Amino acid sequence: TVTRTTNSSGAATFGVTRDAATAAASVFTVNDTGVNYAAALNVYWVVAPSSTALDTSVGAATAPATLAPVSVWSGVVVADNDLEAQIVRTDIANDIYIVEISYFETAAASTYVKYTWDADDNFYIGGAAVTQAAWEAALTTAAVTPSNADDLYHATNNGTQTVLSASNPSTYKRP
Repeated sequence: TVTRTTNSSGAATFGVTRDAATAAASVFTVNDTGVNYAAALNVYWVVAPSSTALDTSVGAATAPATLAPVSVWSGVVVADNDLEAQIVRTDIANDIYIVEISYFETAAASTYVKYTWDADDNFYIGGAAVTQAAWEAALTTAAVTPSNADDLYHATNNGTQTVLSASNPSTYKRP
C-alpha cells in the first residue's frame, strides 16, 4: 500500500508498506507539472543468498550462494535450464550490491539478492585475483545503475558468487 501526505506548507511525502516477503523491484515516479520536474526512484526488496537452487534441473549453480550464470543477460524471459545474472545496484560504502537473477523453474521468474562482502573475502576481475580496494574501485568505475547493469556472465571468466559463512571467506567474481 502507498500513502501520501501533504503538510501545511504543501510539501507532499509518501510511504510504502509492503506485505510480501519475496524479492521484487518497483519504480516510483514523481511528477510536478508546476515546475516541469519528474524523477524516478528504483526500490529493491531483496533476499539473502541461500543454498536452495532456483532451477533444480540445472542444480546447485543456480543457488544464490553458489551462483554461476549460464548465459549473457538478455533482458527477456529465460528458457528452461538458463540462468542469467546482473548487478543492478551497488553501495560501496557498505560493501553491498544487489544482483538480479533471472531463471526458469516451472516458469520464468526473477529474484533480487543482496550480496555483502568484507576484507576476508576473495575478489576476482577477469580471472585475476584483486584486492578489496581494487574490487570496489572497479565497481565504482562501472557506475552500475538499473539502466547500466553489470552482466555477470562471461564464457571463460564467469562472474560467480560463492557465499560462505562469516568465518569462512566468500568469493566474488566479475568478468
